[in-house]
Amino acid sequence: MPGWQPTHYSRAQLEERRLAALAWIERGTHRNQEIANHFGVSVHTIYTWKARLRRNGGLKATIASGATSRLTAAQHEQLRTFLREGAVHHGFPDPTWTTRRVTDLIGRHFDVWYHHEVVGWNYARHH
Repeated sequence: MPGWQPTHYSRAQLEERRLAALAWIERGTHRNQEIANHFGVSVHTIYTWKARLRRNGGLKATIASGATSRLTAAQHEQLRTFLREGAVHHGFPDPTWTTRRVTDLIGRHFDVWYHHEVVGWNYARHH
């Protein structure tokens, strides 16, 4: 097994590892387990990479698009306005915006109901 490894690799690091392994795979001089051991992945990952290589012709990274928003751009802008107006203005007893309050606000105004953890990630942190 390789030495110390980070608990999380960036997308660029993952791609770099795949492309380095690609040279070993294409040479055909190493067993799958040897490749897996050298690059610190499971043998199942090597099988997956080989299938992807056959299917796509390479191991380059793909675009991770994420989930599509259920609110329109205009609704996002309106929500930002609501948040700037403040929680009290929108009927809450104090000025604190919580993820549950933002979830309620979105649901009441746009009839789109998210789980509060999604709202916390997408709105509280990014708007």
